[in-house]
Amino acid sequence: MKTVCEGSSLCREHMPCPFWFAIPVIHSSAQATWTGYSTLLRLRRFRKILVIFDIHEKEALRGGEVPAAGGGVGLRGVVEDVGHDVRCESGFADLEQEADNVADHVVKEGVKVCRRALPNVKIVVGGPHPSILPDDVQEIDEIDYIIQGEGEVSLVELLDCIEKDEEFPRISRGRIPDLDKLPYYDRSFYPKREKTFHPVFTDPFVTVITGRGCIYNCSFCQPAERMIFGSKVRTRSVDNVIGELKILQETIGFNSFMITDDCFTEDPDYVAEFCDKYSAAGFKQIFLTQTRADIICRRPDMIKRLREIGNLMFSIGFESGNDRILKLLRKGVTVEQNYRAAEICRELDIMIDANYMLGMPTETEMEMMDTVKMINTIDPEIHSPSFYSPHPGTDLYDYCMEHDLLLTTDYSQFRRNPYGEKIKGVDYKVVKKMLWLSRGSFKPSHLKLFISYRPALYKTLKWIAGAFRSFRNVD
Repeated sequence: MKTVCEGSSLCREHMPCPFWFAIPVIHSSAQATWTGYSTLLRLRRFRKILVIFDIHEKEALRGGEVPAAGGGVGLRGVVEDVGHDVRCESGFADLEQEADNVADHVVKEGVKVCRRALPNVKIVVGGPHPSILPDDVQEIDEIDYIIQGEGEVSLVELLDCIEKDEEFPRISRGRIPDLDKLPYYDRSFYPKREKTFHPVFTDPFVTVITGRGCIYNCSFCQPAERMIFGSKVRTRSVDNVIGELKILQETIGFNSFMITDDCFTEDPDYVAEFCDKYSAAGFKQIFLTQTRADIICRRPDMIKRLREIGNLMFSIGFESGNDRILKLLRKGVTVEQNYRAAEICRELDIMIDANYMLGMPTETEMEMMDTVKMINTIDPEIHSPSFYSPHPGTDLYDYCMEHDLLLTTDYSQFRRNPYGEKIKGVDYKVVKKMLWLSRGSFKPSHLKLFISYRPALYKTLKWIAGAFRSFRNVD
């Protein structure tokens, strides 16, 4: 008998979600998974386990997006550390030809495909979908076991019970793991390496996660994320993170990386320790992190220190240029702080990846224009816009349900993207116009910045310019 596990990508776009399991991997996202649990080595060799990448991970491997350190790949360490065989596939093609008809990595369809193709397997689901909407998953007869929350520990315990033919509840809450005891993320699971999403961050590029959870209370994200990770942020030790970077240096020789935590800069003591030990270890690679405008305003010295060790870009959730909308989102920042945070970044020569949303419930055209004005003033190196999408489990989703605003209940449409009509009461022609206006235009300074972080290209162009000047002087 084989064991099949699955996870859902529901709500993956606005929050990081844990991922663990085996077939088919219906991906979650960033704060996902530390693979395995090294203290549970007591299991003998178990049945073979098959892991299948979902559509998002396949797109990532083609270079369409960056696969965060975690996701479905996290399963490998969980099962291999306790002696299981793991096989990897991309998508459902090897299971059934009808896989093309599966509704975009939705768990309900995915488990049916697995059951038809592999009728004797045990199907285990986990991740955001069963954690946030357990009733929605319980009704699926094809599912044998459901693990909510984080699953590294409980999945191994479940496999132990199956091997011993012991009882295990169909629905259980995953036990919280000690992040320092989990093996490092196994990147060999991917047939290709992670790809950078901005030319300044050169390949080889990798992603690293230092912790799970978020203490903030944004209405477009909470309480869904707390249903998965709880209300606190749990971090790996800095030594553990530096240890992983050293291994990545030896095995991949990475040139740049991203720390994909929701808010890496939340704990100034942790950041200070990371900065000191990153420098002491001799790392020179540039990297980017995610932070908040209010933190940048309160702790400019910390931001400066990060820039000194190579934090070249911040991904900042500005979200809106209007204070009323920011209050609706419970963002906990003001428009003034958004502008000031951008100014501080410019003063410190830090690049900006600006996250912002358009088309919120009750948002007017003038309020959207405030956001356009803010983004054009900030002039970020990367524009990361989205049309507001109501994610199940969040308070803003409940607001949309109460006011009959949803235009779709198709889970495959619950994505953070700048296209598609998501809710009623929004003129999407205006939203598309605002999106176009917010994109800005290419500036010579962008090309200069790009060249400045490529020494070989810089030297080549400098030589060409010098040769051209010499040629002109000869004439």
